Parts: sequence; structure tokens; C-alpha cells
Amino acid sequence: MLSALLTLITLAALLYTHTRLWTWLYRRDRWPDERHFIQAADGWRLALHRLRPRGEAPRVECNREAIAGRGEGEPEGFVRTGRAAPRAMPVICCPGLACNSRFFDASEALDDGLARRLAAEGFDVWMLDPRGTGHSARAGLDPRRWRYGFEEYAALDAPAAVAYVLSQTGRKPWWVGHSMGGLIGYRVALAEGLPGVVGIGSPVVASPQRLSLGALSDVLMRRRPPLLVPVGLLGRLALPLAGRLWRPWPEALFVHLARTPGAVTRRFLAEVCEDIPSQLLDQFADNILEINSPVGAPLRASLAALAAYEGPVLTLAGAADRIAPPASVEGPSPHAARTHVEVDAGHLDLVLGDHGVTDQVVAWLRARVAEASAP
Repeated sequence: MLSALLTLITLAALLYTHTRLWTWLYRRDRWPDERHFIQAADGWRLALHRLRPRGEAPRVECNREAIAGRGEGEPEGFVRTGRAAPRAMPVICCPGLACNSRFFDASEALDDGLARRLAAEGFDVWMLDPRGTGHSARAGLDPRRWRYGFEEYAALDAPAAVAYVLSQTGRKPWWVGHSMGGLIGYRVALAEGLPGVVGIGSPVVASPQRLSLGALSDVLMRRRPPLLVPVGLLGRLALPLAGRLWRPWPEALFVHLARTPGAVTRRFLAEVCEDIPSQLLDQFADNILEINSPVGAPLRASLAALAAYEGPVLTLAGAADRIAPPASVEGPSPHAARTHVEVDAGHLDLVLGDHGVTDQVVAWLRARVAEASAP
């Protein structure tokens, strides 16, 4: 009995050392200008990472200890409040399923990620860590705190972020979301009257690929107690082999292999990938398979919001995206204020890769802001 216990302890120590070592090797030191902590209506603590418009204010330097904590008190001397310059239009960037906000700051080129490019173009960028990800509060060991999903993201986290950015800048922000982050954006844009929204690889209708994923989730997760699916842990365990000579499923499911270097996959696993609450997977599976679909289920609610929202919308889709094919992203027939663009990309590399998506988003936002500012 004692030897078995010692073996388990040794294995746990080896796994912990393995994940910490490889994460340290592939994770880069790149910090936002500011980190703000806010509170959702139900008490969850959320993190917003701000990149100020370049040239508008000097960078706020900090050390690793002041910025790396998750759930501790606010770092002294790090968060600097105050209104942005009048020219700076605020933009909230929201990641998708199993991702934290570093998704928008983890591109292959160190200074050419979507978030930093927007800041360089004069936008006031705020990257949101939804509950349970990044520097926002974690569920911990209390199973009652694992009961959250899409509705909490869309109806609690997103409105809290919008209200806080409005209080800090005096303007309602534009919304840029990838995958599930775009679905959240359609909901909050309609509910909060946001000036515009960008959905990158955000499917509002089911596709054959998503039907198979929904069936797999249904088989694996049905009638299980609420828990966290350790996607982030499994990704860090696979770091040494990820993106190497043989790149099979599941990597091929999420990126366009011919256009995405293996180093990008490893960086994603080290910096961005997060665990998923099983309730959220159940919601997507229910909605995709049209069984037990609750009110506010992800695809149905976001499709209705997109159809009702009359502000400008940009939808971007990857021709090689196996998670959200172009037909599932476009949604309702475009009205005059809606633009749909397709590029040669997979799902994650729509943002992580170099496919012109950043240029598309920047150009579209600049044009829409100019239109809104015209006399």
C-alpha cells in the first residue's frame, strides 16, 4: 500500500515538473500595459488586460511577481486608470472555448498579434479573460463553482466588461471575438447596444463537422456530474511532441497544417489553452444535436441576436476551418451593414497565423469608426 502511494506521488511530481518545465520553455514574457480586475454581477472576479494606443502614453512596466498572480489582490502600482485620448476607440477582444485572452497576443510575430496591431493603429484594446481562464477567478475545488457555461459568459462576464470599459473610456467598445467569443459578442452587442462586432470563425449554425463533435461530447459527457475537462493540462503534457514531424488529429482539426508552423501550436498550448467546464460542452452538444436545448443555448441564441442586431458586423471564416466552415459562420442573409470575408485558414490560425485576417479586421474597424465619426 505504501509503495503504491509513493509511486502515485512520484508520478504526480514528475507530471507536475514536466508541465511546468515545458510551459516555461515555450511561454514568452510579454505583458499588457495594464491589468484591471472587475467583478461580474454574481461575484466572479474577472481580468481585463489593456493595451493603450501606441504613442498615447508610456508603457507601464512591472515585474513578474506583480503581474503573474491568479486571484490574488490587485498588484500595487500596476493598474493605471484614466480616460483614453478622444481619438482612441475602445475594443474588447474575447477568446473562444478553452482559451484565455493571450490568444490575441500569441501570434508568431512577437509584435504583430491582432491585439498589438489594433493598439498600434490607435485603438484602446481590452482583452477579456472570461471566468475560469487566464487571470480571472478559478473554480477551485468546490464543484458548485464548476456550474457555469455560455449563459454566464454572455449575460454576466461580457456586460461587466462592457460597463467597465465604458466607465474608463467614456465610450461603448467595439467587440472582437474568436469562435465562442464572437457568439458572446453577438449577444452582448444586441443587449448593450454596442457600435459594432467582429466574429472570427464564430459558427451560428451547425455543420457536419460540429455534428460529429457534438455527438462525441454527448457520448463522453452525458449524465456526468459537473467537472472541469482538463484540456489545458493535456495540452501541456503533449507540448514536447506537439507540432513535430507527425501532426495528426487533433491538431489537424484545429489548424491549417500547411500554413501553421508547429511552433505556433506549441505556443498556443503553453500560453493560451485552458480547461473547459463540462456544462459548457454539454450546452454546445445539446444545441448542435437539437436535444434538451435550453433557453439561451449558444448557437440558437447567438443566431437570433445576429439576425436582430442592426449595427455593423464583420464575419471572417477560414476556407480550411473544420470547426466552423464558412457556411456556418455567415449566418443570416447579410444586410447593408454586414460584411463576410473568407480566407485560406483553419480555426485557430485565423488569429494565430498570418493570413491577412489582422489586416482585414483593422481596415474594417478603421472604416466603420471613420463612418461613425463623419459629420
